[in-house]
Amino acid sequence: MKEAIDFAILRSNTSFSSNASTNRFEIARNGRRVAVIKLARPAFRLGETISTIIDFENADISVYGIAVTLESSEKVDPAIALRSGASIYRVTRKVHASFAENTLFARRVSFAPTVPPNATPEFITSGINLEWKLRVEFVTPRLGYSSSVASPTTPTTEKEAPWGGMQGLLEELASDDRGTVLAAVERLNCESFEVAVPIRVYGAATGSDSLTVAGEQEDGYVI
Repeated sequence: MKEAIDFAILRSNTSFSSNASTNRFEIARNGRRVAVIKLARPAFRLGETISTIIDFENADISVYGIAVTLESSEKVDPAIALRSGASIYRVTRKVHASFAENTLFARRVSFAPTVPPNATPEFITSGINLEWKLRVEFVTPRLGYSSSVASPTTPTTEKEAPWGGMQGLLEELASDDRGTVLAAVERLNCESFEVAVPIRVYGAATGSDSLTVAGEQEDGYVI
């Protein structure tokens, strides 16, 4: 069992399609690039840390903030399900770790949630599956509002925007020959959307020291 898990994790970064990547996900909104989510690898064991980077370089849409959750949920075959898929997700969803960050002018953000060692690993049966995901919520400017601020023929980029690329975040209070006084706007016209990045979580190859009791095998429980 240990060798099989090690081999699966070793090959998890291998893609069978030349155009697909198992640990790099480009996120776009209405065809405009928002960010790139990068994982160290897409498969982990219980108790391991998921090293993740969200890269905002060369983004077409700025991101005000993000919220990330490491979660697991069950998926039931519709043929035997007594509830809708959305209802089953709400009931079985379990958040194992969460992270939130202000990303104004950030080039990249890193976070490293840990898979709980006592959690249930991924499993697949004929009727019920347990899936693990990294759910990332992005808070961005409202696209309709952004397009109305800039001219449709000459769109304003962040580098060309006034006040050091802070268009829409600051408002002018006063201006004279001595300079301009700016203040943060009280409300931002923004919207949010979320994506779910699939990951695989395998059972631990060895038993945890906290679970070791007299008479237990040194190599832990078989999963």
